[in-house]
Amino acid sequence: MEIEQFNMTHLAIQANETLKELLEFEDTLDSFVGNMTGTAESLYTALEFSKIFHYIAAIFGVIGNLLVILIYLKNQRIRTVTNTYILNVAISDLLYVITVPVFLISIWSNSWPFGEFVCKLLLSKGAIHRFASSLFLLVLVVDTYLSILKPTLSHICYKRPINSRMICILTWIICIISVSPVFYHASTFSVPNSEINHCDLFWTGSSREAYIWFTIISAFIIPTIIKILLAVPLIYTLAGENNTDTVASEGQYQVFAERNKRSAHLILTVIVFHILCWLPLWISLISVNLLPMNEMPDNSAILFHMISGCLGMANTVLNPFIYFKLSPEFRNGLAELKETFLYRSKTSLFSNGSNNGGGGIMENSTTQSNDNNGIQSSNNGQIKSNDSFVNNFFPTNVFQRYDEERNQQQQQS
Repeated sequence: MEIEQFNMTHLAIQANETLKELLEFEDTLDSFVGNMTGTAESLYTALEFSKIFHYIAAIFGVIGNLLVILIYLKNQRIRTVTNTYILNVAISDLLYVITVPVFLISIWSNSWPFGEFVCKLLLSKGAIHRFASSLFLLVLVVDTYLSILKPTLSHICYKRPINSRMICILTWIICIISVSPVFYHASTFSVPNSEINHCDLFWTGSSREAYIWFTIISAFIIPTIIKILLAVPLIYTLAGENNTDTVASEGQYQVFAERNKRSAHLILTVIVFHILCWLPLWISLISVNLLPMNEMPDNSAILFHMISGCLGMANTVLNPFIYFKLSPEFRNGLAELKETFLYRSKTSLFSNGSNNGGGGIMENSTTQSNDNNGIQSSNNGQIKSNDSFVNNFFPTNVFQRYDEERNQQQQQS
């Protein structure tokens, strides 16, 4: 009887301990599930923010880089060697941002609807941008270094327009050859028993690791080291510590030196922002892409990759603002482009008004007043504005140019 009672007591104690273990396991499981749910919600929120940021950045990036390209093409006087390289950086950035909505559409729809060739093309485009932006900035640093520290060598063998065009063509060829493995391995695949397609890279053997290291070394490590090595003496010279042979003190050489200083300031600023914005993404690519094929990155690595991707995207938007802020040539070109747009808009407004029987502009043999818009017209074609709104919307020089053209047309008729 005592033995049975002991056994019953022992079993009760074991059952009690087992119940405690089950309760503790349940608490642990609830905590784990809660943490996983919180992490999943955080990643989902970060992903949504990343998609919205990429859309907004793509819009501003397309507008900014298109303006840079348009200003370069419309103004013959700014087609210098340095600005030619800046043009190619803008083209590279434009190619990158213009296709971002395509990838975002595939993410939102959870499928790739654009076919295999577009998949190959767009994945290669992203790789080309990484090479092109880095290599053209390297060319810009070399150009600035030679212009300031080796001006004779620069003008003899480097500053000729034909040479700069050949350098640009050669750089693009190097970029295309460098990303050919991406074009080859990019493909689409279908999820079994569904209509969902995906676009991705499918590497064979050790080719994935080999190409990743090739990209990291040739598109990031080597160009960055060279940029830093060339930027240090440039900064030292611009600070006035070592400018005995490079900065003249008077005459046309002083103008030339000041122009080189402005150019160096612009290029160094672009390079600093490029390194700051792209360094996190390169670190993320190293940490994520070099994982074993069957191993997934942890949540913190995924979050860091999304943040670093936003920084890389932001760099393509910042570059045009840097050009317009620090380059007088691009800044003046932007002002002229704006003036031309306002002038054409104003000319179209007045032309439509005349075709519609006046529309606020009345041309009679004697001067008549218009109380609605404050614009007065006479038979000599002179236009004066008494309306503050018109004065604010159309600059004075635009009115003067319009008056001159009307006078010329009347004289010819």
